[in-house]
Amino acid sequence: MIKNILVTLCVLGLTACGSSKSDSDKQLEKENEELALNACIEKGVKYYKDLGSYPTLSTGESADLKIREKCDFNINMFD
Repeated sequence: MIKNILVTLCVLGLTACGSSKSDSDKQLEKENEELALNACIEKGVKYYKDLGSYPTLSTGESADLKIREKCDFNINMFD
């Protein structure tokens, strides 16, 4: 009986200690993700301009769409 109570208290204590992100933390994280995405896109534009493939790739694809696709897949694509 006492063991069950102790286990229950431990579980409740650990659950209470696990903190969820506050709204301000979530907002800050979202803003940081947007900044990182925009930085990736700027680097991608520079990359394709340096290659002479901007705004249209040799395949006929839009460089902007390709850059966005690559940055969505890996935020560090053009680092």
